[in-house]
Amino acid sequence: MALIDEAALRRMVGTSDVMQEQLRHLTQMASRHNINIYVLPFSAGAHPSTEGSYVIMDFTDLRDASIAYLETPATSMYLEEEHQVRLFNDMFGSTQSCAMAPVQSLAFINRLLQELEE
Repeated sequence: MALIDEAALRRMVGTSDVMQEQLRHLTQMASRHNINIYVLPFSAGAHPSTEGSYVIMDFTDLRDASIAYLETPATSMYLEEEHQVRLFNDMFGSTQSCAMAPVQSLAFINRLLQELEE
């Protein structure tokens, strides 16, 4: 599952061709049965994840606890305490509720791709 801010999809990085390739890759990934992409639109306004990006890692082996990973320009951090991971899971859930559903997100990405192709 990926939760992507609209700004990350619109901000031109490299050439138009590079952006098109990246958006096409997202549409291809979204077609996989185990991948859901949620776009957080500008219209959602302020949201719980404005503090920065993070990754929550869950593992198939139940003996391996979930981990929250944060990265800043100065350091990176793995949070393993249950209450810390729960905080990030709650933040993710609240942010996800502000995002477009996967079908809407894919349609949005395809519209951005069409705009770049014109």
